[in-house]
Amino acid sequence: MPATIFNESNPSGDGPLSTFFSKSDTSVTNLGNSDPGDVITAQVAPYMELPLPLKVGSSFEQIKRTNLDWGSDLDGDGIKESFDAVSTVSVSSMEKVTVEAGEFFNAVKVDTAASFTITLSKSKDTIVVQETRSDWYAPGFGRVKSLDVVAIPSSGFTSTDASGLAQFTMTGESRNTAIRTVTLSTSSIVSDPLRKVLYASVPSSSAALANTVTEIDPLAGTVGASISVEVGPGALALAVLPGSPGSIAVSRQFFNYYNYDLVVYDDGVARPAVVGRFAPNDEIRFSATASRLYGIETKSSGASVSRMSVDASGVHAVDSTRGASPGGAARFDRGLLFGVGGGALDPETLSMRGAFPMGDRVFQVSMIPDTVSSRVYFLVNRGIWKLIAYDRNTFAPLGMADIPALAHDAYAFDLVRWGSNGVAFRTLDGRILLVTDNMIQ
Repeated sequence: MPATIFNESNPSGDGPLSTFFSKSDTSVTNLGNSDPGDVITAQVAPYMELPLPLKVGSSFEQIKRTNLDWGSDLDGDGIKESFDAVSTVSVSSMEKVTVEAGEFFNAVKVDTAASFTITLSKSKDTIVVQETRSDWYAPGFGRVKSLDVVAIPSSGFTSTDASGLAQFTMTGESRNTAIRTVTLSTSSIVSDPLRKVLYASVPSSSAALANTVTEIDPLAGTVGASISVEVGPGALALAVLPGSPGSIAVSRQFFNYYNYDLVVYDDGVARPAVVGRFAPNDEIRFSATASRLYGIETKSSGASVSRMSVDASGVHAVDSTRGASPGGAARFDRGLLFGVGGGALDPETLSMRGAFPMGDRVFQVSMIPDTVSSRVYFLVNRGIWKLIAYDRNTFAPLGMADIPALAHDAYAFDLVRWGSNGVAFRTLDGRILLVTDNMIQ
């Protein structure tokens, strides 16, 4: 990250502090800091801060030095005391960390145990100062949280300093952003990478092509063929079935938000088996195979994930789990449902596998995972609309592009991928925006 801002609770802190590091393929080395009162670091630096790569369960002896200068006279005999320093670093675990800037999954916890034995020059008695420090490092960010405890057991003294990432600033690899517009009122859109088209679900309220699923050519920016679905379709999902490349699943909405059914169409002809009209799946996504379909309810406080099977006869309900959610509307990619709230949920085990740090002041989000590039793209409204790319495996941010075609009070939905470097999404005011950018791979 090019910029990080830390919020520290440091009762002994006095002004800014800079610490200097060097990084190689095998380690991060501490070169010292700008604190004139830190006599310890000045004498032991440079030393290895971290080995690379970080491996859970590993440890190393960081510092082992003797007869160092404590820098002050503790016993009043006019002679500065000496001390010995020993520290050991352990890479302890990977865990979720929550700080002011957001949640960070798969953060690596690094524990440092240090002991400083001071020898009084007058009596030769010793004073032991113990320090235990825990640091959490998030992929793509570095240190996001620290907890430092210093204790002198002989006197009962203890001091605790805590710090956490308060906010972060992303810069991107965005280049040559281009935006085109197709005017069409829609309730959802999906992408067919094999046919290289988008499918738009056009509601009954539309002035044109009402109650249809309509093709959009994103390269040409034109509207193509339509099929009628008899009633206004709600959310829809698309999969290319083996031997039947024209098959789509449609979740059709009736009367109100909680009244849906699920139908599979083959070239415009419905299969007979339908999941009934009271299945509240306002989002539907196919898994890696066309035989498994997931439904996500996002419009109530008790969000749920449903599993359905698909065969030649149509769609069949399997089960539904209330309270399971990847964080709102979701997309499926390689075994996980990725939600607009930033979560990554395994829909078979219902376990959370990670989360993308979204930061604060986020008003609206749409997202799409991209299997080929192992990226996940988020369309985010932070007062200014931005397209952000994240690493799918580490959850770290990779780049960002502004979307000036959207006003700050606009509403955008259903981010999808198309082509070699394109995304598309629909807006509440009846537009489909086609965006290309070199950040998109």
